[in-house]
Amino acid sequence: MSRGVTEDIRQQRTRILPVSFLMLLVATMHIIILWVRGVLGFIVQKRGSTQAFYEDISDPTTLIKVSCMCLQMILGDAVVVWRLYVVYDKQLLVVIPAILLVTIYTAVACVTNTLMAKARPGTDIFHVAKSWITAYFSLTMSTNVICSGAIAWRIYLVGKPLRRTTSLWPIIFIIVESSALYAIGVTAALASFLSGSNGQYIAVEALVPLVGIVFSLIVLQIRFHIDTTTTTSSGSKLPQRGAWGRQSLCAGSGEELEFHVRPRSVQMAVHISKQTHTYLSAGEKSRDPSPDYSEPITKP
Repeated sequence: MSRGVTEDIRQQRTRILPVSFLMLLVATMHIIILWVRGVLGFIVQKRGSTQAFYEDISDPTTLIKVSCMCLQMILGDAVVVWRLYVVYDKQLLVVIPAILLVTIYTAVACVTNTLMAKARPGTDIFHVAKSWITAYFSLTMSTNVICSGAIAWRIYLVGKPLRRTTSLWPIIFIIVESSALYAIGVTAALASFLSGSNGQYIAVEALVPLVGIVFSLIVLQIRFHIDTTTTTSSGSKLPQRGAWGRQSLCAGSGEELEFHVRPRSVQMAVHISKQTHTYLSAGEKSRDPSPDYSEPITKP
């Protein structure tokens, strides 16, 4: 691997590590807030009763909880946009629509929190920010699906000329499955919210850890795929890192996708023997025949 590629991958990993810790911090804070709200609602019974406490959307713990959810989803989509930027050779024009989507629904999240903070105790969330919440979930799901689909398409196009030597379908499946998992979670939250079901609370609270899980799954699955061997169409197994030529495709999250360009060299030994025969005429004494000379020649 060239020194430049190694430095680039190292820089990507140093950028991903703080994001991973930040996602872990936000998810941990979200769990702590849920625990505090459980104590305040069921034990302390703030606002006089458990139901009154959980229906108060202007409570500070509610605003912190919603802020954690929005921040986690924005981080997840920002990483997807960054992957898109790297996979498309850092072409800014490709990611401008995705950046606009993230910016718009970040503003929508701020407006939603502001409306919730100004709401009176006992006000229904559907009368305060129903349209804003619907727009937020729709925009974040669209951003994730569009970016993940564009990344999978780019990997398919790059790996198509090399389909005889390797297959990038496992990488494509990883990205599509992760995007589908996130989309299902957001769809469940949006559908339960629009239907007025109490299942919206379970679906919404599950989104915060789900974003971190999807982010980690992509990194781990691609890394495990690189470290395993690749089975060719003939049934023989080749190491994932070739000895002659190698190309790498960066998926934008610090992972290096490597595949063979040419088969590995095979050492072949050729043994050549030289023999000399001496014919004696009548009357000449017999001499020892010339010894055999053997020269092992190794050709690559």
